[in-house]
Amino acid sequence: MCPANGSGGSSATTTQTSAAAAAASRSAQSLAFAQPSGGLSAQIVSSGQVLAQWAGNTSSVQSVTFGVFAANGRMLDSKVVTQAPARAALSLNSAASSYGMRVTYVNGTSSAVYRPLR
Repeated sequence: MCPANGSGGSSATTTQTSAAAAAASRSAQSLAFAQPSGGLSAQIVSSGQVLAQWAGNTSSVQSVTFGVFAANGRMLDSKVVTQAPARAALSLNSAASSYGMRVTYVNGTSSAVYRPLR
């Protein structure tokens, strides 16, 4: 991943969703989906943790932020990764309903994706 360049700029966010993938992932312990520039995957490794990973081209990436969210959208846990490999262990609790990531590029744009955990 590229180091932070310190430049200010506007940030555009795109969210990609798929109703079929969301329905299938509700019953799976291993969750994955493809991105044009890589993919996000997550695996529940115990009742208290999820391992999230992004496999994409990091040459123009400033940071990857992983998060776990409650049903109301409140962030329960997050980790910012600025070096490859882009992966993080996040805490789960009974309120956790989804996970996601935001890839922030050196030009200031970002791309975000969120998926249900169960």
